[in-house]
Formats: sequence, C-alpha cells, structure tokens
Amino acid sequence: MIRGAKGYSWLHWRDGSRHIMAYTLKHYELQLPNAAYIRIHQNCLVNRAFVQKVQLTHKGPMLHLSSGEKVAVSRRRWVSVKRALNPNPWTGVVEDHVPSASFAASDLD
Repeated sequence: MIRGAKGYSWLHWRDGSRHIMAYTLKHYELQLPNAAYIRIHQNCLVNRAFVQKVQLTHKGPMLHLSSGEKVAVSRRRWVSVKRALNPNPWTGVVEDHVPSASFAASDLD
C-alpha cells in the first residue's frame, strides 16, 4: 500500500515496515502497472494482490488487506474499485458483490 501525505508518500512493505519518499502518490500511480494497483482514495494506492476481502459497512466500503490493515474506499472511487476487483468477463457488467480473494503477494501491499 502507498499512502500520500502532503507531497510525500509512505510505502508500506509486506514485512510491516514503512518508508517515506519525496514523491507524490500521483508519481507512483503513473509508474506502477494499472493492472496491479488500484487508487482507492485520494491518498491511497493499493496492490490488488493484497486485497483479501471487501466489506460494505454503514460508513462505506472497506478493503481488508493481507497485512491485517483495513482501508476505506472513497464513495467517488467505489464503482471503479469494484470493477477493478470483480469484472464479469462475459458481460462486462460488474456484479453487486465482490468475493473474498487470495492472490500471490509481491513486495508492496
């Protein structure tokens, strides 16, 4: 996971460590493959391989990551996040639910 903070970015690694970098979140969004990373909030970019579960709560959608973290998905980005996590290959229509999924891990979560 990568979190943006006032012109800097916090890189959250699989082992739980964090590093701050002097690049914006937009910089990483343009550099990383779109197929692997999803922008879920104004200040958060997530590796889809680490998404284990999607939960719809009264406060909005939450992603449960394999690191144990829970991150909120913005209402504005929810439709594109849902489409990225669960496209229907036959119709192109996104289902109303997103099943739990386990994927192979890479370094960033």
